[in-house]
Amino acid sequence: MPALENDLLDIFALDSEIARLEMLLPQEAGLARAALLVALAWHLRQRDTRRAIDLADQAEAQLAYLNLPQRQEKILRARLELIRAEAQWLFGNTDAAQSLLDSAMPILHQIDDASGLADAHFLRSKLATDFGDSNRESLELLLALDFAKQSRDPLRIELMQGTLAYAEILVDFQQGTARWRQRYLEEPLAAHPLVISSFNDFKGAHAWLAGDFGRAATYFIRAHQAALQCGQMRRAMYISNNVGDAFDSLNDHQTALNWMLQGLDMARQSGWPATIGACLTQTAQVMRHLGRLETAQQMLDEAMYTMQAFAGSRNHTIALEYLAELEIDRGNFESALERFRQLHEQATRLGQSDFFTTTWRGKAHALSELGFANEALHAANMALQVAHQYGDQYHQISALQVLAQIYQRHQLPLPSDGASVQEAPSSALYFLLQAYEIAQHIDGYTVSSKLLDAIADAWAELGEFERAYQLARLANVAREKTHGQQATNRAIALQIQQQTEQTQAVGEYHRHLAEAEARRAQTLQETSAILEHMSAIGQEITVHLDSDAVFQALYRHVQQLLDVNSFAIYLLTDDGLAIRRAFGMEAGNFLPSGQIFLDSPTAVSARCIRERREILIDNPSFAPLANHIPGTQLSRCSLFAPLMVAERIMGVMTVQSIQRHAYAEREQLIFRTLCAYGAIALDNANAYSQLKQAQSQLVAQEKLAALGSLVAGVAHELNTPVGNSIMMASALQVHTQEIQAQLDNRSLRHSTLQTFVNEAQEAAQVILRGLGSAADLVSSFKQVAVDRTTAQQRVFDLQQTCHEIVATMMNQIRPTGHEIVLEIAEGIEMDSFPGPLGQVITHLINNSLVHGFDGRSAGCMHLRAQIINAERVQLQFRDNGVGIAAKHLKFVFDPFFTTKMGRGGSGLGLSISYNIVTSLLRGFIAAESQLEQWTVFTLDLPLMVKKEVQSHSPSEIGLAEH
Repeated sequence: MPALENDLLDIFALDSEIARLEMLLPQEAGLARAALLVALAWHLRQRDTRRAIDLADQAEAQLAYLNLPQRQEKILRARLELIRAEAQWLFGNTDAAQSLLDSAMPILHQIDDASGLADAHFLRSKLATDFGDSNRESLELLLALDFAKQSRDPLRIELMQGTLAYAEILVDFQQGTARWRQRYLEEPLAAHPLVISSFNDFKGAHAWLAGDFGRAATYFIRAHQAALQCGQMRRAMYISNNVGDAFDSLNDHQTALNWMLQGLDMARQSGWPATIGACLTQTAQVMRHLGRLETAQQMLDEAMYTMQAFAGSRNHTIALEYLAELEIDRGNFESALERFRQLHEQATRLGQSDFFTTTWRGKAHALSELGFANEALHAANMALQVAHQYGDQYHQISALQVLAQIYQRHQLPLPSDGASVQEAPSSALYFLLQAYEIAQHIDGYTVSSKLLDAIADAWAELGEFERAYQLARLANVAREKTHGQQATNRAIALQIQQQTEQTQAVGEYHRHLAEAEARRAQTLQETSAILEHMSAIGQEITVHLDSDAVFQALYRHVQQLLDVNSFAIYLLTDDGLAIRRAFGMEAGNFLPSGQIFLDSPTAVSARCIRERREILIDNPSFAPLANHIPGTQLSRCSLFAPLMVAERIMGVMTVQSIQRHAYAEREQLIFRTLCAYGAIALDNANAYSQLKQAQSQLVAQEKLAALGSLVAGVAHELNTPVGNSIMMASALQVHTQEIQAQLDNRSLRHSTLQTFVNEAQEAAQVILRGLGSAADLVSSFKQVAVDRTTAQQRVFDLQQTCHEIVATMMNQIRPTGHEIVLEIAEGIEMDSFPGPLGQVITHLINNSLVHGFDGRSAGCMHLRAQIINAERVQLQFRDNGVGIAAKHLKFVFDPFFTTKMGRGGSGLGLSISYNIVTSLLRGFIAAESQLEQWTVFTLDLPLMVKKEVQSHSPSEIGLAEH
């Protein structure tokens, strides 16, 4: 079952996998379509949650009509429950999510679906997180990790381990660091985006908790990019907030605001309340740091309202923390103290240590302002102690600033616990200078203007006005950096937007926005799928090298992608004055060929070529137009486009529909793309056709040249025996005339007659011997010629056939001074094609004469044969010529490959030999060579060729592709 059987459904998928599923979906039906719907819904559950739910509904409706095996149906239905459970969780319906998980878990256990159980427990851990149950969260994550290991899915294992490590360092930074440090030492290279995201998210959180905000931002940015690539949209939104929080902690509020807004925009598009609340919370904190307290208050109020179903979650706790700090900024210290008390209780329940420093520091500040000096001092020291314990430099600075305020406000004496006490002239400076020293050593940290102002005021109180002035100037620089005009303008704009949004019903606003974004996302996804599909179509169309195949492929895809009643392709005639209909279909019937002159004033196809542009014609009235071709149907909408390669125009393609406005912008883009692919494919087909014609001509010329050489050789071989016979016959004729004359004159002597008889006998022997040699040669020539032209299969003796072939080549071998030696045993009988075999041997001999012995004399060729087994024989042709370079050896059987192009070499001899051996003779041929020493061609042939191959003709042999 595609993508679902055997636990093969990835936890998150890349965009390319989504596009592939989208492209396959329209092509499938039945079980395959149901499985694809489930897979696509699963991978869209965070990319487009509403569409995922819709696809899940379609899949369930499809399953109702299928009679599936029980296991397959349970796998599909259990996965649908998981999809719906995650969707309910994302939309804040935690009870519904828990109920769906409860119904899915027994099925998953029953079918032993380890991947499904890992995913279910992972989702349960997220529900536990939202309820602030850290113990339950850890337990569910451990169960999820155990099932992920059972499924042997490395991506699930990585996700579960990374999430578990993240949770553990939040609860106990020191213990979590000790446990997971070794695993996260080296960053994975060339890994899946999920692995990269998990690794960098953990490293970013670790650096953030340690107060190393510059490094934290770097890790978080990498994690954010990787999360987007694999569809972890919720994680990407939270990481965007974490990036902003890191920059905010470095007092780079402008960059922080950019990241916060990016996360908030993504959250609002998703419609997920918990995520929206978290993003509102973080953005409000940046607004507070920029001094936009009213905007921060509105955002935090909306966040608390949005996350009211998640009152125990970490994000809700963060919102409570920021509200408490906002009360401090506004001077509402009693309210702030109550908020920090609630925060302390919730942080204790969560068991996450990073809240404790903030809680103690906030309490200290509020208690000091309310006049409780000792309680404030105790709380501030607790904040400093916790910050020291976790190595959190950022919170150490904050705690030291609060201590300075407490000592200055209440005029407390410094504790006399070390020599360092005497180095500071006042209690406030004692703590402020410590904070300043720490701040200067944090990479990327901008010392806040508040700290610098506080140090300047402390020096001024002591009369150190020069120092105070220098620090005041540094404070102004810091203030300009953190409160630049651009940041202020963005803050004001956001405040106006926030006030406008508050006048609308929050739920209605979210619903409309989410629906609009869902439609936009669907459009983008459909566009992406179309482009992917068009690319595949382009590959299919352009792979054809036959015009008819290109026409059929274009027609098939036009029918699939467009509303079309009539389709036609017109190509330019050879004279370029007209176009002819090369292919046409209307209502499923072929259109007859026709011709249209390019100067036609009414033909739109001709105008399309003249103007070299697309032409769209809408005819809502359905009335006959001036350009209507008699015998064809009327159309309401027609689209014409030129077929062009570069600037060269080849013809025009047209589609026509009986529907009104059938070809909008999307359809025009598809048709334009098909025209581009079609033009390239037709150009390739035309070029290939010309190449085949040229190849045929070259092969014919090669055959004629070989035949001419053969005839010339035979004529040369016949000259000697026939010439001797003629000479002896002429001499015998003269002697016969002389004897006749003496006989007539009655002067013939017995001795003269005896001499004539002896000479006549010798002449007869010479004539018979010469004519016998000529007869043998003619017989051999006749057999070779017949075999070459008819490719007739027959039984023959290999030794005799090779001798006959070599005999016809001797006129070419003998004048060169080279020799050929045959080592072929008697009695090797073959049932094959002697003519084509002779053609191969002839090509090999010619190859040695032309190439192997180039520039050499007294070369030697050997033709050997030996039986391999009862079914096969091996022929080996060897010469001691110049050899073949290694770089050329692998190309020797390629058509048209020659090192003597333009100097007598056509590059077809060995290619034809290869085709004969592999196609007709059903054997193998290989070449080996040692440069400047030897070349060997080895033929492995069957002794008997099966009869079904007799249909091959010589032309097929020469042109066969390999």
